[in-house]
Amino acid sequence: GATELSKGLAGLTQLQHLNLANNWFGDAGATELSKGLAGLTQLQHLDLARNELRDAGATELSKGLAGLTQLQHLDLASNAFGDACATELSKGLAGLTQLQHLNLARNGLRDAGAT
Repeated sequence: GATELSKGLAGLTQLQHLNLANNWFGDAGATELSKGLAGLTQLQHLDLARNELRDAGATELSKGLAGLTQLQHLDLASNAFGDACATELSKGLAGLTQLQHLNLARNGLRDAGAT
């Protein structure tokens, strides 16, 4: 599953749009996917909505997001992460200077995760 996908992404250096919504790969899949994202330097649109990402998965994913400097659209809606990963997630988002659209709707983020 996610391990094979991650390996396959490595050679797609010109990929601009990746939609992996509704795959339910969870935290283990997010860890593997994070590794594959590193080489996608031209990626502009990433949809990971509805993948059952919890705090551990979102934290691992944030490591892979850091290198996506061309990313303009990121959809992480309808997962299952909450305040526990907010700090690490914000670190991954910090370098995404081209980001124009960020969807974190329908997750467990509360006031504590927004500070």
